[in-house]
Amino acid sequence: MIFVERTEEPVALRRNKQRWQQKLADAPTKETREKAQEKYRHKQIQEVLRDQMFHGKCAYCETFFAHTAHGHIEHFWPKAQYPEKTFEWENLLWACPICNSDLKNDVFPLEGEAPVLVDPTRDRPEEHFHFVWDEVAKLATLTEKTERGRVSKELYDLNRQALRKDRSEYVEKLMAIAAYLPNPEAADILRKACQASSEYSAFAQMLMSKKNV
Repeated sequence: MIFVERTEEPVALRRNKQRWQQKLADAPTKETREKAQEKYRHKQIQEVLRDQMFHGKCAYCETFFAHTAHGHIEHFWPKAQYPEKTFEWENLLWACPICNSDLKNDVFPLEGEAPVLVDPTRDRPEEHFHFVWDEVAKLATLTEKTERGRVSKELYDLNRQALRKDRSEYVEKLMAIAAYLPNPEAADILRKACQASSEYSAFAQMLMSKKNV
């Protein structure tokens, strides 16, 4: 997980959110509420989140997953508990199907209290997580610095087996490239790996900070 700068609110959301929110509030049945609520899936909102903000990556696990699954617009504050936040731009993220978990409904506090999870658009993830490369085990593992980091790690299962395997293989390749430093081509590859648009960039940034690149 890395910090993500929130882009400007999509025009479609800015123009329609009050009307959509009112329809949601006025919906008399579960069926009409669900229909009203689905407006947040507007194509333009999806495109801005997916392409401009998160570069096709999951907000939490940083995987590119479009080749295997459709992305989800994620409500940081769960819309089931906080319907008034359904169309708030600051509440919308882009997530893979695994990280977009309904389990959040069990851990979120009442309105007005601090959230128990890390929000990558408001918080600095590096203040809540360690991004660890084990040279012996060849594993790229996420561990926590704070209680919010621990809860986020466990709820989103950020060390799940398939994720850690893929992430570790990627970081191992970066480590092999780092062995060629200060070769300028190697340095350029590693700097690109640290960009927000690159997969697992939190781990690449950790690696490069140690290599002083």
